[in-house]
Amino acid sequence: MSQMTTDDRENLILKFKDIISPRIIPHELAAFYLDLANWNLSTAISVFYDQNGDLVHMEEAFRQSCLSSTVKECTNKEAISGTFTYRPNTTFFIGWRVVNDGRFRWPDGTRLAFVDGDPIDYEVWKDTVLDPDASENIEIRITCPFEMGDFKARFQFVTPQNIFFGESIWVILRVRPLTEAEAAMEVFAQPMDPYPRQLMPYQFEGPSAPEPSPVPDPPQGSNDEPMME
Repeated sequence: MSQMTTDDRENLILKFKDIISPRIIPHELAAFYLDLANWNLSTAISVFYDQNGDLVHMEEAFRQSCLSSTVKECTNKEAISGTFTYRPNTTFFIGWRVVNDGRFRWPDGTRLAFVDGDPIDYEVWKDTVLDPDASENIEIRITCPFEMGDFKARFQFVTPQNIFFGESIWVILRVRPLTEAEAAMEVFAQPMDPYPRQLMPYQFEGPSAPEPSPVPDPPQGSNDEPMME
């Protein structure tokens, strides 16, 4: 089947749609059935009728098989080639800009999840649902292990049906004591917090006016003190 041309595939799709007529299915879904059957027409027809023509579930399976994501950049300024260096048990935030470069909208409930590698303590607090060609900055909260060493974990987006898709996102941690320069960079990176606390600016209004004394001032223009009898 590797020698098939585009025209051959199109003819098989048209034949598939003609055989199951009067049932009408999207062109891409017909191609999906044929692709499942390695472009064998009789096998694809058998698969279709084995599913009792359940187009709703098969179309959803087709859509999820086409889900895609691409990571454009890491939004953490302190990251060097995706590697993060922190003290043990430090909590920080990692962010990326991701793009839905597929043909379909991501299902509701899609979120970033741990796939494999070294288990690390992380938290994702919101779903990520993108339309085709849309992009969004996402963040997760990471807590470093107590022990020193290098740790590597892989993340991917996952649907509520537990379908993992898209480009893998790697988190590489170096847990060790920090130099003074690295510690300063660690503090500088903390505005990644997705729940920033806004501080009210302090407005300096100058020295306040003195409050009046309850004791009256002496009469002006007289320096004479009262005579003692």
